[in-house]
Amino acid sequence: MRLSTVKKIDSLEIVVLAAGKGTRMKSEVPKVLQPICGHPILEIVLHSIEGGLQNLGREFQINKSTINLVVGHGRDQVKAMVAGLEQNKRICSTVNFSVQEQQLGTGHAVKVALSNSIIYPKAGSVDLLMVVSGDLPLLTPDSLAQFVRAHLAMRSSASLMSARLTNAGAYGRVLRRGGTFYGVVEAKDATAKQLSIQEFNGGVYVFDRAVLQDALGKIDSKNAAKEFYLPDVFTVAMKKRKKILAHCVDDPNIVEGVNTMVDLANTERELYLRIARQHMLNGVRLSYPETIRISPFVKLADNVSIDAFSRVAGYTSVGAGSRIGSFCDLSQVEIGSCVDIRNSVVAQNSKIQDGAIVGPMANLRPATEIASGAKIGNFVELKKSVIGPRTNVSHLSYVGDAEIGSDSNVGCGFVTCNYDGNEKHRSIIGSRVFIGSDCQVVAPIELADGTYVASGSTLTESVEAKDSFVIARERQVTKPGYAKKYKRK
Repeated sequence: MRLSTVKKIDSLEIVVLAAGKGTRMKSEVPKVLQPICGHPILEIVLHSIEGGLQNLGREFQINKSTINLVVGHGRDQVKAMVAGLEQNKRICSTVNFSVQEQQLGTGHAVKVALSNSIIYPKAGSVDLLMVVSGDLPLLTPDSLAQFVRAHLAMRSSASLMSARLTNAGAYGRVLRRGGTFYGVVEAKDATAKQLSIQEFNGGVYVFDRAVLQDALGKIDSKNAAKEFYLPDVFTVAMKKRKKILAHCVDDPNIVEGVNTMVDLANTERELYLRIARQHMLNGVRLSYPETIRISPFVKLADNVSIDAFSRVAGYTSVGAGSRIGSFCDLSQVEIGSCVDIRNSVVAQNSKIQDGAIVGPMANLRPATEIASGAKIGNFVELKKSVIGPRTNVSHLSYVGDAEIGSDSNVGCGFVTCNYDGNEKHRSIIGSRVFIGSDCQVVAPIELADGTYVASGSTLTESVEAKDSFVIARERQVTKPGYAKKYKRK
């Protein structure tokens, strides 16, 4: 067989099917927005598609690519989620939306997408259309790129991705005669013999655009579900003597869809294990990896260490040589190099610079920044605050809406009183400040560099002069012998 030597793809449109309600999920949330590993299923699928396009771009000249997202049930929620990804630059592609008002099957969904396409092919050009089910979070960039390569290499006009399971359940079965692929039968329409087939349709397709457009006009809904099945295109293509391909992948997890909450839990477990394994192969040490939850878009540098029962979520990044202890929950945190995050730290939307120490049992609320060499100890809560280089807030303190400069020391039991019942106010504390134990500052307030605050003080006025000594507490009164009158006789 002579393989194709195509090196240029004039257009590649990826149609993502995301219109279904997901009835078996028994949830008001659209199926493609169900969270998995901390992100909507659809977000993970879109990232895999973009990764596949990048892989293909290293081998082929792709003149134009676009993502066409077919929406229906919960369309406004889906559009809002995608808009958020675009706004935060989480995806690079511009997503075009097509609305499937009535869910009449996968073939009908692709028809709707084609009618709303922004691709305008020219005669003689290489124009491909890929179809991806929006509920395949285990789909990988490499598997998508290899699939397109196989389609082109085999000079196929219509290809599907398949896999094998001992019991393929409700999946459509791939039909072969003498090993040659000739069609797909849906489980609802299959005979008992066909249901025993282990190879199933994975719901990912690549078509030559012209062949697909012609075939879609010839399929019908004469089947048990009364729907237009996209796989019927293969039968039409065969009758036209077009070459078709069933590209069987080794790992069936890649194309197993999420249809129930049980599927969601099983798929999430598999994805977490896959992510953990890849990080370990890249040199990250994970203690008891089965208990560690790392989201798909987390970046871990060399020589990072994470202990058991911790979760690292969102778009968190961790620099080289940093350690995360057990039972930590970190979401959307930027962590520098050689940072020591001790057990049971919770952090959200925060920044921790090189060499800082945090915890154990510290809580970093959003908009917190900890500079290099700073120390945040046990039972410390920080909120919307900046802690300067080499500054220590070692234990049992609350710092909210505040800035503390460099080389300062905050004693045990310190509180910034930032809320007056109506508004939040800021506390600005300079560098080289010493604050004794059990002190409060009532915001708004500023303490100049070098201020020394005696233990037990409650400050209500700003300190403007540098290197001031401040004491703001009741004078101690001692009355010898008076204790006896208060003691029990």
